[in-house]
Amino acid sequence: MTPSTHNIDNHSPSPHAPELYAAQRTAEYLPDVSAVDGRAIQRFHETGYLAFERVLSDRSVADALEAIDDLAAGKNAQFNDVLLESKAGGVDPASLDPIARADLVRRLMAFTQFDDRLEAVMREPRLVGLVRTLLGDEPACFQEMALLKPPGGGREKPWHQDHAYFDFAQGTPIVGVWIALDPADAENGCMHLVEGTHHEIVPHFNRRDWQICDTEVMGRPVVTVPLPPGGAMVFSGLLMHGTPANHSSRRRRALQFHYAGEGAERCATEERLRLFGSEGRDVTC
Repeated sequence: MTPSTHNIDNHSPSPHAPELYAAQRTAEYLPDVSAVDGRAIQRFHETGYLAFERVLSDRSVADALEAIDDLAAGKNAQFNDVLLESKAGGVDPASLDPIARADLVRRLMAFTQFDDRLEAVMREPRLVGLVRTLLGDEPACFQEMALLKPPGGGREKPWHQDHAYFDFAQGTPIVGVWIALDPADAENGCMHLVEGTHHEIVPHFNRRDWQICDTEVMGRPVVTVPLPPGGAMVFSGLLMHGTPANHSSRRRRALQFHYAGEGAERCATEERLRLFGSEGRDVTC
């Protein structure tokens, strides 16, 4: 892994109002995917998400962490979709010890073709079955990410809707699956969300990231979703969510997959930006 302009995060950590992530309550949880029934499906459509105490075994979590470490360390010469934290600019990761090098990595993408352990998570039968039910179509995974929020300042992912990043036609159901590999809590950057916002299309701005304006979130009832290793959140691509910076001394590593139906209609980037962008909408941030 060598530094370059195209694999270093161009968003540096920036201060934000602490009340952006001041949660009013904690999410309700199902024990695992087998507990999903008609009421749970109805809750997903009402709130935009379901949270689970466990979707992966301890063995699967350990395998996934080992796979991420291997890919981040460059053990597969064919894999290079690694994004480094902004502080990696001017640093040669090869000169660092493994722990310091790992703490520079912000994100891995498009990795399942390079590692069977991570592909097994993406294809986990019970999760895929739930996504199939929520989409009402055969699911196709179109995005794979390992989100590695390093200790001591791994940056915030500001509030956003995932669909704002994806070139799918308006009204296309998209389901995200976010799986904790470390204990995730408010201190190290667990998920925060606003229930019911998956019925909205909210303008996004380039500020600390491609994000929803902070003032759009202020005053809304925020729900926090702390998760143990192997726990997960399954959520709509329109649900407003974000993760605060990691101010702890612990890593917060997670896997995220996005699925759409096999027959989902793509759209031009310009069409997506007409929906989610702020240009021409007489809005300010």
